[in-house]
Amino acid sequence: MERNNSIHLYLDNDSAGQKWTNFALERSPKFRDESTLYKPHKDLNDLLVNFGKLIQKNKDMGHTRQHHL
Repeated sequence: MERNNSIHLYLDNDSAGQKWTNFALERSPKFRDESTLYKPHKDLNDLLVNFGKLIQKNKDMGHTRQHHL
C-alpha cells in the first residue's frame, strides 16, 4: 500500500467501521474516507441492494402509469 498515492476506504457506517476508518486516517494522509457516499446505509453493499430495489420500484411505477394512459 505504500506505493499508492491514495487509499480509499469503503468501511461500514457502524461503530467498528468508523473506528477503523479513524485509525487509518490518523496513520496516513493517503487514506480517504468514502463512507459518506453511501450514508445512511450500513455499507456499500446495502446501498447497492437498496438502489436496485428503488430502480425496480420506479420501473414498476412507470410501467403501471403507461397502462393507465
